[in-house]
Amino acid sequence: MVELAITQDPSAIQFASPHFKKEFAHHVLSINSFNLKYYKDLDFEIPNKKICQYLKNNGEGYQFLSKEQKEDRENIINALSENGLMLSHVPAEFKNDREIVLKAITHEPKAV
Repeated sequence: MVELAITQDPSAIQFASPHFKKEFAHHVLSINSFNLKYYKDLDFEIPNKKICQYLKNNGEGYQFLSKEQKEDRENIINALSENGLMLSHVPAEFKNDREIVLKAITHEPKAV
């Protein structure tokens, strides 16, 4: 039942039990990283190697990452290599970092 619901509307994961949220996390987050907002209250952390994949289509989910993940320079660089528009979501100190800005505009010239 949960699988059918999230296939039709991934945001339906917000109504699932914590068990099913974890079970279907990869599927839901691969579709839209904004669904990370339904995981912030769980004892659930996105592995760093998955962050880039989840933010590829939608950088909006960046705001729901843990503080450590949002401030991890390597995570930011990797994510920007997939979604340059995500630059608008990163902390100000990274927007002044030449390498980070170049990574963003290499992927998406409209990032600045």
